[in-house]
Amino acid sequence: MPNAIATEAGVWARGRKGDRRFVQNGPLFFVPRLLWILAAVITLLLPTSEDGISLMVILSISWMVSVVQRRGGPFLTPSGVYFLAGGIFVGVAGFYLLGVDSTASSIDQLHGTIILAFSLTVLTELVAALFCIKWKVEWERPEKPDINTSDFRPPVQFMLRGVVLVVVSRLPVIIALNYELATALGLAGMVILSMSALSYRRRIRWLGDLLIVAAGFAIPVFWVSEVFKGGGRLTVAGLGIALMMIWNMIRASGAHKLVLLLAIPVFLIGSGFNRLDKIEREYGVVAEANTSDVISSGAGLESVYDPIDKFGYILSEPNYPGGGTIGPRYGATFVNSLFMPIPRSMWETKPKGFGAELTELITPQLVRINQSWAALFYSEWYANFGYVGLAIAPVAVGWFIARLDRTHARLARSRLATPKDWWDTVVLVCLVTSLGDLFWAGTFTYYTRGGMAAIVAWVVGKISQVRLRSISTNIRAVMVTAR
Repeated sequence: MPNAIATEAGVWARGRKGDRRFVQNGPLFFVPRLLWILAAVITLLLPTSEDGISLMVILSISWMVSVVQRRGGPFLTPSGVYFLAGGIFVGVAGFYLLGVDSTASSIDQLHGTIILAFSLTVLTELVAALFCIKWKVEWERPEKPDINTSDFRPPVQFMLRGVVLVVVSRLPVIIALNYELATALGLAGMVILSMSALSYRRRIRWLGDLLIVAAGFAIPVFWVSEVFKGGGRLTVAGLGIALMMIWNMIRASGAHKLVLLLAIPVFLIGSGFNRLDKIEREYGVVAEANTSDVISSGAGLESVYDPIDKFGYILSEPNYPGGGTIGPRYGATFVNSLFMPIPRSMWETKPKGFGAELTELITPQLVRINQSWAALFYSEWYANFGYVGLAIAPVAVGWFIARLDRTHARLARSRLATPKDWWDTVVLVCLVTSLGDLFWAGTFTYYTRGGMAAIVAWVVGKISQVRLRSISTNIRAVMVTAR
């Protein structure tokens, strides 16, 4: 069978001999994106806003499925993960908002907000595709790993470093100093351990190999149960997606994407009951909810549909109960996110994250319990630069997502043959684990979780590679002397 490349539309086509790539190409690649946006705008012509929102739910979820399935061919890409989150926090959120009381001024405004959020997300994907074309990003159709080569073989002491990071993350002194840093250390360690274990998938030959691969899934589950008790559901989801991405890089298959999409309703049901259990434990409020309630009315899933509702509320420029205005901040919220690693005990006046600022404006009575609201990443752009910020967001975010895709494609081609490839993959996977957080709440939450974990992994990787080069140099020197 001839080797092949794939077009932007995701259809494999015959290419030159030896060419096994999935590329972003096609002269009219932008037309389908514009048609999606046009379809969203046309929903304004429907008799009622309820009908318009219902159609937007279908459009958003359908678009999400098409993007996840198309981008990267058989590979699960960072862009696919980000736009998966977009489909959930726009499409699924719209479905639930039809059945609950909205804080937006009217159902018409909610309809407009969903159209705007959907259009911005489609434009972000368009920009990401443009950059992928410019950079000639391409994914090779994967071959079966060769167990006799260095393909997907972890570096020396790679797993040990993951163990050390996890142990350090659970030290009481680290947790007391900076809980977010402790979580980042643990998350980076989990990614390293999972990559080490799942790499055995390249050569499953006996029961021991199978058990090691199974441990790659079991260890993160145990860690999550210890660190996040009734919360951190997006981190849990992100870690699960990270495991799927690692598995997919070793043996890519489009079936992995299908499994991920089918897992969404299962995860939503589990998340709903998880939150209801937490409310019962902490506040004594017993919710008589069943699976049908979670699916149909979003019981326990307020954090899924509330962000886009808050986004619409912010766009209405209301008289905030906390007084003051939301902006313009001229990029201050982005800068403030960088200060997160500094313990507040060392800097009592450290700027708050954007979510905490929203709480002060929208529900000042909840400041005392350290409530932090999520309102989609677009709210942060609006707070900084107004409607100009909403125009900038697709370009900036699309560029960032395309950079992640380019790195992913390079690492997939490398088959993780060198220590540098392994550490670069850890950094990438850490960043991908929190792409849902980025869409959901913005830079502060993203930097607090996956961003910090990526920095930890980058530092540990640099130190490890310097040490490895030093050892190699000493070995070569000894061999030369022996001669």
